[in-house]
Amino acid sequence: MGRKRRNGKEQEAAPAFRFAAALKWTVRLLPAALAVMAAVVVFHKIESYLITSPRFRLPASAEFGGASPGIRIHGLGNASLQRVLNVFSEDAGRSLYLFDPEERRLRLLAIDWVRDARVARLWPNRVEVFVQERQPVAYALLRGKRGRARTVLIDADGVLLPMPRRAGYDLPVLRGLDEKMSEALRADRVRLVERMLEDLGPLAESVSEIDVADPRSMTIRLTAGGDLVTLLVGTRNFRRRVENFLRHYPEIHRRLPAARTFDLRLDDRITARDGISKGDAYANRRGS
Repeated sequence: MGRKRRNGKEQEAAPAFRFAAALKWTVRLLPAALAVMAAVVVFHKIESYLITSPRFRLPASAEFGGASPGIRIHGLGNASLQRVLNVFSEDAGRSLYLFDPEERRLRLLAIDWVRDARVARLWPNRVEVFVQERQPVAYALLRGKRGRARTVLIDADGVLLPMPRRAGYDLPVLRGLDEKMSEALRADRVRLVERMLEDLGPLAESVSEIDVADPRSMTIRLTAGGDLVTLLVGTRNFRRRVENFLRHYPEIHRRLPAARTFDLRLDDRITARDGISKGDAYANRRGS
C-alpha cells in the first residue's frame, strides 16, 4: 500500500517537475533568443541602409542603358568595349551592395578575347575591372564548307579569335585546322607548333606556314635560296633537319631545279617529293 501511495504522489509531481524544468530552460534561452532577434532587426536595418542610401549607389550613366562612370575597366585591347560595357549596363544607379562581382566576371569570360578577368568592389561606390586578354600565337586558316576557308587568330589554348580591326601581328599561318575540332585538340596542335618553333630558334623567323593536319608529320613552308619550299619535318629534331637541308639546298637545287617539296623525316637524308624525272625516284643527301 505504501508503495502505491508513493507511485501516485510521484505521478502527481511529474507534470509539475516537467513544467519547472521547461520554465528553467526558457529563462536560460530567453536572452539568447532576444539577442538573435535583435541581431536580425539590426541586420535588416543595415541592409536597407546599404541598398537605399545614395552614398553607396554607383553613379548613373549619362546615356540610357550605359555603364556607370564609377566602373573602371583596365587591360582592354582587342575585346569589344561595347560588349564589356553591356555586362555592367544594369548597375548604373544601383547600390554597390547589390553588385555581384563573380556573376559579372563569368559574363566577361564569355566575351571573345577575354582569357580572364577580376572584378572588385571598392566601397562606397566604385568598381574596378581588370581584363586579361588572350595572346594569339598564329593565324589559323580554317577549312570551311565547299572548300571555302577563312582566317582567324588562335591562342595557345586552341581558342579561335576573330580578327581585330588592326591585325598587325607577325605570326605564322597554321593550316590543317577546322572549327569542328575541340579546343583541346587544337591546343595539342598549337603546343606541337610552339615546341617546333622554339627548337628552330632563329630559323623560326623564316617559317611562313605550318600544316598540322597530320600531327605526326608537320609540314612547314619557308624561303631557301630565294625559293619558297615545303618541308616535311616530322615531330622531332626540327632544327637539325632544317639546318641540314639549308646547308645542302644549293647543290640539291642545281641537281633538281624544279623540286620544291622535300621530306626531312629521316635524319640522314633529304628526299625530293616533286620536280624529279621519271627515272629518278628521289634524290637524297646524307646529313653531316
